[in-house]
Amino acid sequence: MSTTEFPPQPYHTQSPSRSLKIAPKHWMSNTIQVTDAQDKDTILYTAKPSFLVSDLTIRKLPSAPLHGMNTDDSGAILADAEFHSFRRKIDISIHNHTITLPLKAKLNTETTFALPSLRNTQVTWRHDHHLSSSELLCLDEKNMCLAKITTPSWTLKHESQLDLFEGNVVSNRGFGGGDGSFVVDEIIATGLALLHDINRRRHNTAAVAWGAGGGGA
Repeated sequence: MSTTEFPPQPYHTQSPSRSLKIAPKHWMSNTIQVTDAQDKDTILYTAKPSFLVSDLTIRKLPSAPLHGMNTDDSGAILADAEFHSFRRKIDISIHNHTITLPLKAKLNTETTFALPSLRNTQVTWRHDHHLSSSELLCLDEKNMCLAKITTPSWTLKHESQLDLFEGNVVSNRGFGGGDGSFVVDEIIATGLALLHDINRRRHNTAAVAWGAGGGGA
């Protein structure tokens, strides 16, 4: 019997181990909810910006998730993300660690950072653009995909999908439990913070362009 081991499949030929949906609580809300793709009433995480939109509070709901009737303050605070404009970066406080996402000036963001739950493995969120949608890929040091966010729009007013690829996690602890559950938390927190930053910058760019074109006259 052969014991040959083959490398993990490229992410685009793999089935995700789990799929989640990212969408606003309702069309007028600035609170983002992360739900199970198979049960959109099961709310797993929420993300709410501060009044000045310079901070983002991410909450994780109980192990028995709330269904439907939750408030913006339901669940324990998982992470606080602080967005720095002068020095382009995001600082995320999570699990007694700080994850710093250095950002470039361009909108099509790529950022590399250390993920504490994977023994400080260097992980990259990278933007890939397609004709009908855009993707944020979360890649490890071996360029294997840990997660993928697919969105038709960066406005956060449309539903996006987050796929997790359990088999590509560069840790023998995986996604299953212990520190493995921290991997999911940290991937989701960094992904939500990056989505929020892209949305915020695109909104500001559009507002400046509208004003320069005399839209505010």
